[in-house]
Amino acid sequence: MLLLSVFSLRAQDNVTRVKVLFPFDSDSVMVGYRNNAAQLSVISSAITSLPADAKVSVTSFSSPEGNLAYNRNLSLRRAKAMESYLTRINPSVNVELHPGEEAWTELRESVISDSRLQENVRNAVLEIIGSSDDLDVKEAKLAALPQYKSLYANYFKQLRYAVIELRIENSAKSEESHANSEISENEGKSAEKAAEKTVKVIENGLPTVFYATSEDFIRPSYMGNDASMKELIRILKAGNVKSMVLEGSASPEGPAKGNERLAKDRVENLKNYIFGMFPEMEGKITVVSRKNSAEDATNEEDFASLRYARILSMEVEETESEAKDADTQTENEAKIEADENENEAQPETAVVPDTTDQNEQNSGNIQDTTAVSAADSTAVADYTKAPLFALTANGLYTAAGAIATGFHAVPIAVGYEVPIGKHWSIQSNYLITVPWQPWNNNADCAELMHWDLGARWYPGWSFTKPFKANQNTRVLEGWYASLSAGMGYYDFQRNGNGYQGEEALGSLGIGYSLCFNEHWSLNFGIGVGPMYTRYRYYEGRSNNEHLMYRYGGTFTYFGVTDAKVTLTYLFYYKKRNRK
Repeated sequence: MLLLSVFSLRAQDNVTRVKVLFPFDSDSVMVGYRNNAAQLSVISSAITSLPADAKVSVTSFSSPEGNLAYNRNLSLRRAKAMESYLTRINPSVNVELHPGEEAWTELRESVISDSRLQENVRNAVLEIIGSSDDLDVKEAKLAALPQYKSLYANYFKQLRYAVIELRIENSAKSEESHANSEISENEGKSAEKAAEKTVKVIENGLPTVFYATSEDFIRPSYMGNDASMKELIRILKAGNVKSMVLEGSASPEGPAKGNERLAKDRVENLKNYIFGMFPEMEGKITVVSRKNSAEDATNEEDFASLRYARILSMEVEETESEAKDADTQTENEAKIEADENENEAQPETAVVPDTTDQNEQNSGNIQDTTAVSAADSTAVADYTKAPLFALTANGLYTAAGAIATGFHAVPIAVGYEVPIGKHWSIQSNYLITVPWQPWNNNADCAELMHWDLGARWYPGWSFTKPFKANQNTRVLEGWYASLSAGMGYYDFQRNGNGYQGEEALGSLGIGYSLCFNEHWSLNFGIGVGPMYTRYRYYEGRSNNEHLMYRYGGTFTYFGVTDAKVTLTYLFYYKKRNRK
């Protein structure tokens, strides 16, 4: 997959250009979506204080799926949303809007540059793009290809974007003259310092960015990524990094080929993030990916620690004085450690008068180091949301029960569902029908109390999967198979006569859970199975204050025993993650 989510060019000719991505069918500027945080950080810093000759333009696009007229309007909405975001930062900024249509040109470039795409598929896609057909016709032909689903997943989410361009026209000459004056003034000193510089390789203590399961974009709040990104920016702002090796990794669960691809996507994601913030690093970064086996992880904590992209090593340029300072710091740290070990070895009554001042000084240094370690510990510990349980309300039962009883009762259907892992859940439902006038013996009524318990299996198949930014279904989403059993009591009365009894039933069924977001979903289900009931027929006496039972019996049925249209709300809890 081509990672174009971080897109920022060197400010040559006084131009800064960034690319902000949008989710499917959305015109909301989401800072946390993919790598928008890095892009918006660049443009926000640049736009805070602008000279009078600065020009800001916004060009927006949509991906090719859908109606062309709708996509034109969507591109315009995205451009206006970007304008609103920029003017909130700097109300005086003047933004020019250039809403485009569908990003067919970018799709063509992505297909051409993807070396992993089969040649026959590439040729078929390029032939459709290059034809003279209307755009809607091109889209229909593209959707008819057998490989459309993978093409959609790999390219389309990168085509929903807005490009913000900041141009300053008249400051280039002044900057150039200022730079030349500095060079002429310090030419001798610069040459002398350059001769003293040495290259040092650093392999330990470098930032690591962690990724959520199956994701290849950075979430700043996930597992201390915010602190790691700040440390990364601090290192690169020093300007002395000559080269850098980045490593990507994926946890071993799932298909090996998918994990290998995910590891490469993550390291490319980090590389593009660095390019977005520091374009001068282009050509200085090498990427590698790591293959992990099942032996590398035994629990979820180990799995989480293997979903990362990190700086494996880097070369930095140091002057002779900087190198001496680093060596001195290393010697001081070694001396502190030796003093600590010596002090630990001394008895409590031992007195070492010659090192009192030094120990006090060292104690201050040790205290600073401890504070840094605590900060690092906070950086790698974070909380993420994990699914807890869902509450459900069966609207079909409520509506059907009200109609069946002639609106003489209030049907209530509530329940809960508890996810177990990614594919299983335990669910239970409570069905109650309460008569409108329980105090009136002559009123028609319908009373029902039923409880059932069951299990569901979600294989992970979802119609909405290709249309989501994260290509993975959440828990309790998509198709499912269910198995349940229940029992209850009923009393149905009309014109003073009625039936009472007990019932038990079982159900084997299928269903689909349509998720609107991380909390809300609509559940459709149907099941068949046996039902057994033992009933009693009665007649009312003395103004229905006494019941006369006439006869009774049993009844067995096999058919539809479960049908539901359920509104569901999923609750989450905070789960602590550690590296």
